[in-house]
Amino acid sequence: MLGLGKPVEQLQEIGLVYLPVWKVEYRQFTGKTSYIIRNCFVDASKGEFLHHIKGQFVTSQGLSAVAKLSESESRVLRLLFQHANQTIPSITQRTGFDEKMAKHVLVKLYDKRLITVKNEKKKPIFSLAKNLDLPFIGNEKPLATLDAIKLVNVDHIRKHEPRISEDKLHELLSSIWPNVLVTKVTEIFRPVFEATLINSQTHEHRTL
Repeated sequence: MLGLGKPVEQLQEIGLVYLPVWKVEYRQFTGKTSYIIRNCFVDASKGEFLHHIKGQFVTSQGLSAVAKLSESESRVLRLLFQHANQTIPSITQRTGFDEKMAKHVLVKLYDKRLITVKNEKKKPIFSLAKNLDLPFIGNEKPLATLDAIKLVNVDHIRKHEPRISEDKLHELLSSIWPNVLVTKVTEIFRPVFEATLINSQTHEHRTL
């Protein structure tokens, strides 16, 4: 048998849905009283930054993971972003942690696959993991790229509810940008086509 015939899955429905996006306006402090007003966009379903680059929507990688870190872990992670290839003595010097504390934090970050280590058996050198793609500074150009897209109001839209609440959003951003004050959060929506497939044998549904 060649296996030709009706496919197991068949298209049952296709429609336009709207995915929630948080538009965030914030003040990035450059001194005690001086700041720059900026904005960014966060995919409310994935908990990642959302950019629009070369006609494509692109999400960051790692924001949700970073939000779960302790203050000491976040501090070391930001240090490794600013200064790659750090040794334990340099990390203790820059953070003020003692060697035991620094090693404890580094082990936790390594177990979470957020950092890499070279020369582990000799003089360990630590860097950010390559799969961690985040705007650690807060002024990166891709953050505001959705501003260029014209948004319109649509009545009676078929929308998905956000999985990341506004309170959780504040937690996400404060974990990566300690010098930022969020001033306004607005819910907007990104239109996408959603298809529903049905399995002709089991009658189970799957959404794409």
